[in-house]
Amino acid sequence: MTDCSLVGRGRVVEDIRAYLDAGRSVLLVGPHGSGKTAIINVVRREGLLVVDPFAGMTTPRAAALRRALDRGALVVGAATSLDRADMGHVGRVAWRFERVYLRPLAPRAIARIIRTRLEAEAPLPLDRRWMREAVEASAGLPGRAVALASVVAAHWRERRAVLPARFALVVAWQNDLAGSFDRLNTTGLRPGESSS
Repeated sequence: MTDCSLVGRGRVVEDIRAYLDAGRSVLLVGPHGSGKTAIINVVRREGLLVVDPFAGMTTPRAAALRRALDRGALVVGAATSLDRADMGHVGRVAWRFERVYLRPLAPRAIARIIRTRLEAEAPLPLDRRWMREAVEASAGLPGRAVALASVVAAHWRERRAVLPARFALVVAWQNDLAGSFDRLNTTGLRPGESSS
C-alpha cells in the first residue's frame, strides 16, 4: 500500500512519520472506518510496535506495553475513544503517546475513493444522484466508502444491477455480522462498538 492509496490522509501520514522520526509514539484516534489501520500499514517500519486495537488490553499485555515504552520502544496504536472506561488498563500509558485525531474526510475525497474502487473492481454506470447518496451514506469515513463500493461492485458483477447506496451499506453491515467483512478490506459500520 502506498501513500496515494490513502485519499485525504497524506498530511496525517506525514505528521505520524515526523513523530516517529523524532522518537515519539503515536496513538491514532478516530471512529470505525476512519482509516486507522490503513494508515498504520503505511507507516509501519522495522522495530515499530503496533497495538491495534489499543483498547481492551489485558493487564499482562498492558504491563508489557508499559515496559516496552520504558525501554524506549516506538509504538503506534489505534483507538476509537480515549475514554478511560473503554481503554481499561492501557489507559494508564496513553499519556505517553502523541495523539493524532482522524476527522471525517471531505465529500470530494469520499467520492474519489468510491469512484476509484468501483473503476478497479467493476466499471458500472452511475449517475450523480447515486454518487451524492453514496457520499452522504459514507459519512466522511473511508472504510464505509470502501465497503459500500465493494458491495456495489460485487452485486454488479453478479446481477448487472446497481444497488442503492444506503442498501449497499446495510448489506456490508450484514456481511460484517456474518464474519465475511474482512474481504472488503475495511473495519467500519458497527455503531456503538468499543474497539477499533
